Amino acid sequence: MTYPDIDLRSQVTEVVHSQGNRPLCVPFAMSLVHEAERTREGEDIASLAPEALWAHAHRQGRTSEHGTSTAAIADALKSDGQPTLADWPFNPGLAELTEPAPSRAGLPPWRQGASLHFRLARDGVEAELEAVLARGQLALVVIEVTGEFYWPPASGVVAVNSASKPLGRHAVACVGAATVAGQRYFLVQNSWGEGWAAGGYGWLDHDYLSAFGQEAVTLARVV
Repeated sequence: MTYPDIDLRSQVTEVVHSQGNRPLCVPFAMSLVHEAERTREGEDIASLAPEALWAHAHRQGRTSEHGTSTAAIADALKSDGQPTLADWPFNPGLAELTEPAPSRAGLPPWRQGASLHFRLARDGVEAELEAVLARGQLALVVIEVTGEFYWPPASGVVAVNSASKPLGRHAVACVGAATVAGQRYFLVQNSWGEGWAAGGYGWLDHDYLSAFGQEAVTLARVV
């Protein structure tokens, strides 16, 4: 089956955020998925606060210095939801694992959403991920990162080979897909700032997902 090229970057703000040294890749990726879904529903584009998701997961004892799970962040989005990033700014230099919400953010619940988890097929097709993108939705994708992912070329294309080794798990937001010279690539926004890959965006091909893809999450609905 041939899939069309899809680019959903217009559904999120132009700023590519950086998580710094804090392990908030899952909250950042989920925030993008949530932001895009609200944009798709006709709301004005507004960055949402990853700190709110992290703080809820932390109160539930589901965070550590290594990060948190997609299940914990899905529960946080369903329960507390998120205020805007303007109302609860991200603190890259936070010494503790979490902080209380600023008074201007008000009290939860904020903007909430119900998550839909799905498996990556790792079959060279990824029909379910393609279906999510075709609906105009973003997906949080959990991958194992490799040296090629850490240090991609300026083109943003992250290639792998038989010598590539997993160096840890990481979450990114899949914002599109394209076919180039017969090869399908998935466009992801990372949370390492604009200095990573091509302005904060990279291209992962089917080989990468087949070798190092773990799981994916999108939204079933927003409240």
